[in-house]
Amino acid sequence: MKEFEVIIIGGSFAGSSAALTLGRSIRKTLIIDAGKPANRFAVKAHNLISHDHKKPEEILQDCKADLEKYTCVSRVTDTVSQIEKIDGEKKGFQVFTTSGKKYTTQKIMFTTGLLDLLPPIPGFAECWGKSVIHCPYCDGYEHRDCKTALIADGELALEMIPLISSWTKNLTLITNGTSSLKDSKIFTIENHNIPVIEKKIIEIEHQDGIVQKLIFEDGKSKRFSFIYARPPHSLHDTLASDIECKITSEGRIYIDENHKTSVEGIYAAGDNSYSGRSLAQAIANGSSAAMSVNGDLLKEEYEERISKKK
Repeated sequence: MKEFEVIIIGGSFAGSSAALTLGRSIRKTLIIDAGKPANRFAVKAHNLISHDHKKPEEILQDCKADLEKYTCVSRVTDTVSQIEKIDGEKKGFQVFTTSGKKYTTQKIMFTTGLLDLLPPIPGFAECWGKSVIHCPYCDGYEHRDCKTALIADGELALEMIPLISSWTKNLTLITNGTSSLKDSKIFTIENHNIPVIEKKIIEIEHQDGIVQKLIFEDGKSKRFSFIYARPPHSLHDTLASDIECKITSEGRIYIDENHKTSVEGIYAAGDNSYSGRSLAQAIANGSSAAMSVNGDLLKEEYEERISKKK
């Protein structure tokens, strides 16, 4: 059984960034990564200084190469199946994986991201990350002034419409069925030259993931070249809640300003605990969380040295 100071569960951008900071802090760190980052569907990464317009997997390979310079940092491709607390004088955790491995650690950091729950509309999954996108800051520039659809309703629609208008004025709101918005709100939206279609979508017709048109339940269709949508999401697993970490009403892991969860010794970083979902935010989040972890380890080590001298 191998022992570590920190185990990071999830090795995409937040996890790799955290590992880099911990490696430079000379902390024995293990990344356990299942190899399924949320942005694996994206064609290119954008809005990331010095890496703009690169493929996410290429940037992640660069991250892995950077981490190889630090001998105190290890990485395994595996899936964590269970976490148990170690009580007693030396508190910590045992981490079990689906491959049968068992590790012990003083601290745990969740950087597992979120799982997007895509609607069962034929064509949606094939276009996700290519021409159906959730974030205008990530991909809006490449599709500025395109004929664009926003699939949304209610407060989300009211939030997204003014945001998207920074990139295109050629926008149509698709509520995917009868809207929950009041007639007065719909009138206001239409008064801003944004058509509102209250029909169920039965298919997204596409060419190799590039949207061609939306097919509606009445058999009619409308051509678009780009779509914004924000499907609901969930955590990838129940590991955090199983170890009694508090989960917010939004379905994220609760953290304080130092990335600490409600369970002592467990931290979280990235979009599993933070509302921002860009690569830049994930990287910053991971580094910040790692500093918090290292700070706590330093404090505990100092207190242990003082107690031994008494």
